[in-house]
Amino acid sequence: MVEKFHFHRFEFKYLVDRKTKENLLKDLLDFMDFDIPGSSNNAYYDVLNLYMDSQDLRFYREKIDGLMFRRKMRFRFYTSNPEENTHVFAEIKRKRNMTIIKDRIRLSYEDALNIAMRSFSGIVRKLDSFGAQERDILSEFLFEVMKCRLSSRLWVNYKRTALAAKKFPRLRVTFDDDIFSTIARDGFGFNLKRNPRRIFSNRSIFEVKYNGTLPYWIHGLIRKYQLFREPISKYCNAVENLLY
Repeated sequence: MVEKFHFHRFEFKYLVDRKTKENLLKDLLDFMDFDIPGSSNNAYYDVLNLYMDSQDLRFYREKIDGLMFRRKMRFRFYTSNPEENTHVFAEIKRKRNMTIIKDRIRLSYEDALNIAMRSFSGIVRKLDSFGAQERDILSEFLFEVMKCRLSSRLWVNYKRTALAAKKFPRLRVTFDDDIFSTIARDGFGFNLKRNPRRIFSNRSIFEVKYNGTLPYWIHGLIRKYQLFREPISKYCNAVENLLY
């Protein structure tokens, strides 16, 4: 499979209780299949995000102030225990009005760690070894980290259940559960024992991600379960639980 670096789509989020999740998931499986990376035998997989922000929490404030164009910068791991042989994704996620635009690039653990530690000389020398699209994404990521003096702020860890539509290739839904956050230190020293906080306790974040039009059955399920779209941000909730 060709790795995808650029995503341009709508993302609608809903908070659901555990019972609603169970029933909604059963209904969705009539139209969708589990979408699980790798060879996991579970219906879910781990996601671990390290959010970067400035000393004055610029990206948090952009969201709270309701800016129509705003960004988040993060490193993403598909594991709850980062190790030196783990691949890391550096991601730039932007919201422009209702549209989500996400660019990401896969990096080695060493290169990503150096960026997080604000040690840039090695990765700058490697820029020409990347393809054109990857190089552009990485250059923008590095520029923002340097310009805004970004540093590691918060870890957010959760279990994700993902489904892909059988007949609509541009539609994907996810349920995020067991969402914890903890304050980040320099580097990738993730440790949930360091004053972890559970956010969205006993509820799942249900997210509909699509490009184009939504099929009728998604609209029907949203009405059936009386779901209401909400401006949910894991990062902002983590900031308010841990830093304020």
